[in-house]
Amino acid sequence: MREQKNLRVAHIPGILRSMRTKSLNAHRLKAIAAMIMPMLVAIGCSDSGESTASLPDATTVATGSATSSPPCGANEARDSVERLIAAMNIGDAPSADALVARTPRFQWFSVNPERLNADASDRASLGEFLSAQVAVGQQTELISFSFTFYRAEDHTGNFAFRLSQRSAEAQPTEAAGKGAIDCDTGLIMVWTVGPRGPSG
Repeated sequence: MREQKNLRVAHIPGILRSMRTKSLNAHRLKAIAAMIMPMLVAIGCSDSGESTASLPDATTVATGSATSSPPCGANEARDSVERLIAAMNIGDAPSADALVARTPRFQWFSVNPERLNADASDRASLGEFLSAQVAVGQQTELISFSFTFYRAEDHTGNFAFRLSQRSAEAQPTEAAGKGAIDCDTGLIMVWTVGPRGPSG
């Protein structure tokens, strides 16, 4: 009996230490709960539609300016092409000339077979060429247009197109071409067009 009593007495310090540890753990759990509760409340409010502080969109932060749209696209490029065609159709060569970029942004204005190679790259002679073109009285219609790509290095919007061209002296013909606009000004930098054959 005495030995059992001694054993019980010997275990008392261990029991007291265990009780202290449990007490400390309880305090720690209460402290953690106090920190977590406001976060859970905020999440609950967000799910219910109530106003909470908004966090930045992860995609926007990660990519920055990469998510922004290019300065010009299909709408701007097509508008430049349609304005050039409209000016030519009404015989307004000066307005057509004003829609083409000046040097150094100008690259070439090529029309096969009338204006090729070195002539196509000569910006100074373009106004005279356009005046001769409108004098023929040819009418042009844009059949199709596609924006191919935007190039950030030189701020250009590139495109391809098909045209139907008709005049009083000849049957309608189709032409195909490609070009580029200066995205800073909307002016045409590159224009290349050539015949495809009779229009169906």
